[in-house]
Amino acid sequence: MYYLTKPQKSVYNMEKFVGGSIAVICSSMLHPGTMDADKLKSAVNILYRLNDALRMRITETADGTKQMVSDYSEQDFKVLAFENQSAFSEYAKNYAKQPIDLYSSLCDVEIVFVENKYGLLVKLHHIIGDAWTMSLLAKQFSAILDGNTPEAFSYTDYIQSETEYVQSQRYEKDKRFFEERFKKCDEVTYLSNKQTDEYTAARKKIKLTSEQTVQINAMVRKNSSSIFSVLITLFAIYFSRIKMNTEKFYIGTPVLNRTGIEEQNTAGMFINTVPFLAEIDSGKSFAENLETATESIMSLLRHQHYNYEDLLSALRKKYNFTEKLYDIILSYQNAKTGAKDFETEWYTCGMQMESLQIHIDDRDGEGVLTINYDYRTDRFTEKQIERMHGHMFCLFADIVGDENKKIRELNILFDGERNQLLYEFNDTKMDYPKDKCIYQLFEEQVLKTPGKTAVVACDKTLTYDELNKLSNRIANALIEKGIGTGDIVAFALPRKSYLIATMFGILKSGAAYMPMDPDYPQDRIGYMLSESQARLYITNKVLDELLENVNIKNPNNSVNQEDLYCALHTSGSTGKPKLVLLTHKNVMNFLYANRRFYENIDATVSVTIVTFDIFMQDTIMSVAFGVKTILSSEEQIYNQIEFEKLFLLTRSALFFSTPTKLKQYIIGSATKEFLKHIGVLIIGGEVFTEDLYNLIMANRDITNCYNGYGPTETTIGSAYTLLPHPSKDQVFNIWTNGNKHLCKYV
Repeated sequence: MYYLTKPQKSVYNMEKFVGGSIAVICSSMLHPGTMDADKLKSAVNILYRLNDALRMRITETADGTKQMVSDYSEQDFKVLAFENQSAFSEYAKNYAKQPIDLYSSLCDVEIVFVENKYGLLVKLHHIIGDAWTMSLLAKQFSAILDGNTPEAFSYTDYIQSETEYVQSQRYEKDKRFFEERFKKCDEVTYLSNKQTDEYTAARKKIKLTSEQTVQINAMVRKNSSSIFSVLITLFAIYFSRIKMNTEKFYIGTPVLNRTGIEEQNTAGMFINTVPFLAEIDSGKSFAENLETATESIMSLLRHQHYNYEDLLSALRKKYNFTEKLYDIILSYQNAKTGAKDFETEWYTCGMQMESLQIHIDDRDGEGVLTINYDYRTDRFTEKQIERMHGHMFCLFADIVGDENKKIRELNILFDGERNQLLYEFNDTKMDYPKDKCIYQLFEEQVLKTPGKTAVVACDKTLTYDELNKLSNRIANALIEKGIGTGDIVAFALPRKSYLIATMFGILKSGAAYMPMDPDYPQDRIGYMLSESQARLYITNKVLDELLENVNIKNPNNSVNQEDLYCALHTSGSTGKPKLVLLTHKNVMNFLYANRRFYENIDATVSVTIVTFDIFMQDTIMSVAFGVKTILSSEEQIYNQIEFEKLFLLTRSALFFSTPTKLKQYIIGSATKEFLKHIGVLIIGGEVFTEDLYNLIMANRDITNCYNGYGPTETTIGSAYTLLPHPSKDQVFNIWTNGNKHLCKYV
């Protein structure tokens, strides 16, 4: 008896975790003409005799899961006849979705006659075979029918060679290779972030045009690359584009894991899926990115024996990594049967663990490539897959049209879609003051209500007049230092009243502000200061010097809406933090588009971090519209009791939170009283789940609850959905840049 190999253990774990038909692989192999059924049965028996993997049996022992090879004995096989190809295809699709018992025969072969064709329908448990095995069986079957004895080797030889590999220095070298790759990208990005326990999958088969196939092959020759390298680079560019220009991420890719002639002529489970690290540089051309991908693929192939599950175990132990590296698999199926006139078809088992599997099929040498998109039906619809394919090949068409284009310049949209997105959806014109900046709105509010409370912070409460005078001291001091329009002034300050005064002071000087967290590592602060070319970096010490200025008058600056307002850095989760520059026009447009947030409330409660774009909505936008800001301290953000005290300072508050944080606040609250003080609730930054919505409504019927979306580059938020009440038949509103659209809850 033998222990399972590492590829087999991966299949075993998948079978035990999910069950059903997830471990089934199925293929037909048909030849034109007629053939005696007994001769076909004899040929299949020879396949069983030659390939011990087909006779493997799994058993559970006290020492763990093991396998044994049963002795060869002649078998009889079911013979089926179908009137037409359609009837056979329907049967085969259903057949492929029927599970195979892990503890019985792991191979099932049926002899089939379809119109004027004959051949086999083969179903294997993945634990004894892979896609290469299927092609090998077709090749052997054809040879046997021609009267030849094909070359075949025992899978047990591979079991022994793997044992030797695991104990070798090469194993340790391969392990170090993948761990070094992980250091280059230790954060994962998935195409779909939905979390469900459904594993049902469907297939969308799309055949490329002859022209597209010719263009791909021409690109392969020109760049001394491969079809697989071209298409994985194309998909990686698509993935990067739709995931906020993510620079580094992983795509799973199955590797043959058969490095010798004997292994290539052995039926059995060898496949190992390795994490391909995509590194997309949007400032370079497709060819330049293809070169990087090709080099990475060649490196992977040199280390392909190292098992993916071993890698995950090592990462979890060494780095406390708890996720998977990828949720998409892209494979290139080019194993040729070598059997003249044989045609093969591969059937999906209807289940999978990954969100998406993309199989590039080049097995039967038809002259055109076929792409099979196997997708989880809980993650995607058929229309979404069709759009994904269309977008990928819009990119490809643009690449072919101009190979020198940088990745960020490539068009991803269909013509009609482009017109809809650029013109129809953006027809959101609305009026807003085009001759003012936000600090001028603040100054107008100071004249209207100088004694009204503007800021409540842990150190003190400031009226509008007091906040304005502090801001002017800072602004005039900055101007005396030569700071002005076009400059960037950075700051890293604690959450106290002078934080908001500093933001207004920088704006009044004509400069743009750049917030940083005081707890950032020094090297990150240095990087941000260097990249932004900030003229000044305000810390507590520098602020004390600025506040010594005695000039409390409003500066007489000439700032227009095209001038810079602020410089923000993205989180860096998709690579290095990126600098985003916003103008006064951006901010004023957003402010007036969403002024409804500030109606019928008397305060905003701000617990967002200062570097988050929402922070400006919570603070200076609120103050500019005459609504006080209740600025939490660090302790009040993370201490449930202190957090809830903030809401006692307001009758009706505007409150923004991420779903994760809000759920913690609600569950952690003994009374849920703080919810009664929320007049407008905005959720954003993560997926707003139905269970959180139900939790909110179960404890407080908030009529103004919005689900917000918008990356930093679009100035805080680009779309807000006013969520409905629990009745699913209710019509509700979506607001886009200030315009209201009626929608129905789905």
